[in-house]
Amino acid sequence: MDLSCLAYPCSRGEVARINKKKRFLFNSLLMSVTSVLVSGIGVWFSLAVSSAIGEEAMGVFQLILSVVSFGSTFACSGIQLAAARLTAKKLGEKKTEESPKERSKKEMPESQVKQ
Repeated sequence: MDLSCLAYPCSRGEVARINKKKRFLFNSLLMSVTSVLVSGIGVWFSLAVSSAIGEEAMGVFQLILSVVSFGSTFACSGIQLAAARLTAKKLGEKKTEESPKERSKKEMPESQVKQ
């Protein structure tokens, strides 16, 4: 990689390429730090709950949590597909409401439309 571009002006393509690399590295670092932070919070939460409710209740909590997670995954799995289908249906209805003749009039300049 040629870093001479940083010392003196260079083409826009080189600047864009360097900016992309910097942005990628920053985002990677941000995701890594966030992942470690969230994992640490999760460990702290588990320890706090475990000490508050005891070992037996913690086992029941983990069992219920796994069932709830499965249910949540199952419930949310179709939402994206349903939204895409409803959007496509609505857009399709709008297109069929206009006849091809009406559409061609909209696309043509007003001076060319026959009355």
